[in-house]
Amino acid sequence: MAVRYLEVVKSTTQIPPSRVNANAAAVYSDGTSDYALHFDKNGTFKEVADQDNVGSLVNGASNTAKGAYKTAVVALNGTTIHGAVQSWANPEAGSIAITEVVLSETTASTVASALDIGTTAVSATTASDNLIDGAIVSDAAPAVFDNNTDKGANGKTRQVLASGKWVTFADDATGNVSGFVGEALITYLIL
Repeated sequence: MAVRYLEVVKSTTQIPPSRVNANAAAVYSDGTSDYALHFDKNGTFKEVADQDNVGSLVNGASNTAKGAYKTAVVALNGTTIHGAVQSWANPEAGSIAITEVVLSETTASTVASALDIGTTAVSATTASDNLIDGAIVSDAAPAVFDNNTDKGANGKTRQVLASGKWVTFADDATGNVSGFVGEALITYLIL
């Protein structure tokens, strides 16, 4: 793959300002490669697409190739979680390996409580804690947790999840997570 005129500027990949044919909010291809680079209106690199600009090869929702990494963002609401179990289903055609879950707390719960996050093949309402076990979501927000450093007693750094099966978000036995607001960023590898 011949990629030209791509550089890192302040840790952000961007179209070089000197390239007049690589306009912002556009696609740039040097004409000799099988890939195209997509940029936003500010000139920040967003993804690499195939030669027909169909399907993203990096960081895109349409990439279904084995070995591709994706990140799903799941909005979380403590009141919904306390009333039932909130879930996200694997949207891919096959199994995935969840390599990281980041829990971003924007609003703390109103009482002392913790949140469990895990995979399950049973149902969308079956609580599990095999990714993050007992993240304290009642401490001052903002806060960030992940399944590598904050996994708790039962959490693991990786889990395989079959197509159509779930990652669930549930009250830990410690208390009511009502009032908690945040999101989970689930990074996975297509197997």
